[in-house]
Amino acid sequence: MTGVTFKNSHSDLHGGVIYIDILDGELSINSSSFVNFSAPYTGLGSMLYSVASNTKFLLTSTLVQCKDSYDATAVATSLADKTSNYAGAIYFKNSI
Repeated sequence: MTGVTFKNSHSDLHGGVIYIDILDGELSINSSSFVNFSAPYTGLGSMLYSVASNTKFLLTSTLVQCKDSYDATAVATSLADKTSNYAGAIYFKNSI
């Protein structure tokens, strides 16, 4: 994808604005924008969500701007414990 703009996108409990089930190859996002993205505090909603196990992801010259609302305490606890009950803006479920 090149030169694509997503504005005011939202992803709920599971999945993403871009969802990859099977991709044996490369996903490349270039010179694009994801502006005002949001996801719930819990669940696995993400801007990009992948369950594929053999995917290369290349992100270049791309703006990812999330809504400025989150639970700072939950984030700090998750970082300290190295755990999370939710996904981030980009989530690869079956990656190493």
